[in-house]
Amino acid sequence: MIFNYSEAITQYGNAYKLKNAVKEGVIFKQEEGIYSTKKREPEVGIIMKKYPKGVLTGEYAFYRHGLTNLLPEKYDVKCHAFFFNLTKSCQRKHLESA
Repeated sequence: MIFNYSEAITQYGNAYKLKNAVKEGVIFKQEEGIYSTKKREPEVGIIMKKYPKGVLTGEYAFYRHGLTNLLPEKYDVKCHAFFFNLTKSCQRKHLESA
């Protein structure tokens, strides 16, 4: 399961307990403000947790709905006020700076 920071705090009680849970390997920090019960999570799951009102569009949407069998090289995300592309190679760096 993927949690944002406030959900993780609710689950573990406070920032100190959350930090200890990360140290003990009970929960894993995927990136700033995103935590998971699994060591690795799919990139698309992290993106959707980080941008909960975002909608995956374009090539990835076609792939997800079985309209193409080519794995896209980028995620097209449409949010309420803006649209952006995340290439798989630079996706994490872009999300950390957003």
